[in-house]
Amino acid sequence: MLHNCSMTSDALQNYDSDKSTEWGREFDTNVPTYTKLVEEIKYTLWEALNEAEIKIHSVEGRVKDRPGFMEKITRKDYSDPFNEMPDIVGARAVCLFIEDLPKIDEIIRENFTVKVTEDKINDSAIDSFGYMSVHYECSWKESNTGPRYRGFEGITFEIQCRTLLMDAWANVSHHLAYKGKASVPNELQKDFHALSALFYIADQQFQKFQDASAKAEMDAPAKIVSSATVDVVIDRSTLKALLIELYPDRERVDDAGYSELVEELAVAGFTEINKLRKLLTKGMHKAERDEAANPPWDSQEGSRTRYSQMGIVRQTLQYPRSY
Repeated sequence: MLHNCSMTSDALQNYDSDKSTEWGREFDTNVPTYTKLVEEIKYTLWEALNEAEIKIHSVEGRVKDRPGFMEKITRKDYSDPFNEMPDIVGARAVCLFIEDLPKIDEIIRENFTVKVTEDKINDSAIDSFGYMSVHYECSWKESNTGPRYRGFEGITFEIQCRTLLMDAWANVSHHLAYKGKASVPNELQKDFHALSALFYIADQQFQKFQDASAKAEMDAPAKIVSSATVDVVIDRSTLKALLIELYPDRERVDDAGYSELVEELAVAGFTEINKLRKLLTKGMHKAERDEAANPPWDSQEGSRTRYSQMGIVRQTLQYPRSY
């Protein structure tokens, strides 16, 4: 009879309960391996991104908690959750600019085996609802062997990549708890989509600003050459080019340091490259003699050292009246 070849509802409930208990126990057993795996993913990503000199806001990772794991089994109706659920272990890299996403894509493919890619930025509909991100389902490369990678075999994990503004929008929309267009009240839908568009446009404008900034830095050396006959305004790019020209063998500072010095110079009344060049050139020998007589102390190295580009400028401009 039919009831002999199928489970009753009570028997099915007991079966599901038994399977859930078994899956829960297996999850608990695997947690130490998952925790080790997520730390290794984060370390590998962070080191590779820094080596590629990609400006990264954050690299984070997590292991799905047990309630979340069990809830997703029910919601997705998984029958083999450890093979069907790709995000038990997940990591996220958040960069600053859109142009960095293809570079991160290359790094992920170099360091991990990518099984599935889902591009929610370029492949989504124009009026798509929700956050934008690129998702990768990955596993550890078979070439990575040894005790450090033991236990990672066969585990699929997820890596998400997005810009800082995409991440901000994802967090805001998650906080608002709207999971799709249907859940947003009609009177709020227009504003919600407009807000999403503002984040998208801001991302594009940040990229344009970054491109323009890079071009300004490329053009700066040629601009300061003409500063003897044409007034060239001091900004971060032109100051950096000038100091590299005057002090090629001195330690450079990062871009934030050059910007800081520009602000100091502006307060002191220095706004033109030519005037600054004359003062620095005229005072260079005196500043170098003072440096030799009383070299600055490097507290980290515990020894005397030389001034950086920023330091020698400050040392030189202490004596403007003697010029």
